[in-house]
Amino acid sequence: MSKLLFLVATVLASFAIMAQDDFAFLDATDSNSFSFFSKDKTDEVDLSTFQLVGGLVFVDAFMDGKKAKFILDTGSPGLIINQKPQDYSEQFIASGLTGNTSIGETTISEFKILNITKSNYQAYQMDLGHIENEILHKFNGLVGQDVFNNSILVLDYPNKKWGVSSELSLDESWYSISFELVEHFVVIEVIIDDKINRIVIDTGAEINLLDKKTYHSLNRNAILSSSELSIQGASLENVGSPCAVLDKIGIGTKSFSDQTFSIIDFSYINEGIENPFDGLLGYPFFEDKKVAIDFKRQLLHIRNK
Repeated sequence: MSKLLFLVATVLASFAIMAQDDFAFLDATDSNSFSFFSKDKTDEVDLSTFQLVGGLVFVDAFMDGKKAKFILDTGSPGLIINQKPQDYSEQFIASGLTGNTSIGETTISEFKILNITKSNYQAYQMDLGHIENEILHKFNGLVGQDVFNNSILVLDYPNKKWGVSSELSLDESWYSISFELVEHFVVIEVIIDDKINRIVIDTGAEINLLDKKTYHSLNRNAILSSSELSIQGASLENVGSPCAVLDKIGIGTKSFSDQTFSIIDFSYINEGIENPFDGLLGYPFFEDKKVAIDFKRQLLHIRNK
């Protein structure tokens, strides 16, 4: 049996319970253009609105002709349907940060999101009801990297806009770094305490994470403060986790101060990976930025608001 590695939107701070509110579908016509992105100014990138629930990005799609709501999660492999499987896969198990869980497999006749259409598309089934209970919102599943693997995924967090493009032209206010695709994970090099670390970029995580081995190797002056919280993973377990504010991290030529990380054991996710992951950057890193993830060229573009 093969492991289907993923860091699904299940990386939740268990204390972060949001109040229930009306959760209507977003109007697909509510879009604007990122004119400074476009390679040709006459060919602007249209951005649609997303809804932010805690640190999770909720987007609209159509699945087999019906409107559906998904969490945008680059830590997930393609499409995961929020559905209890009738039959569990004999080929795959899902391996996340807090353990393994069984999944099912299914085929979606047609899946549409933005200008992307997938026909007879293989998807995975997984009961994500525990996440719905945590965030007090219903959703149809998770949409991940494989859906966007021929596109540039654009996210404007401050304005809650998103879109896809095939070409971008960036001005000097942006900076770019290369990344590595490890299976479906976007992995960048991040400098922490003068050491290079392999960090996953994950739009489906409400918190930043650091492997406990990496954390314990840090010099004390790299840590500003520490505390404790609980996080929930795909296996439904709540796991106690130390939490630390790091003095700074470096990405490319840029430095970011006062970054908060939860400390957790990455053993499950690192099993079988030749070059293990040292951590993860999620919503706390992205919340004040515009980012573009170019999956074809393996480039991450970042701009502060």
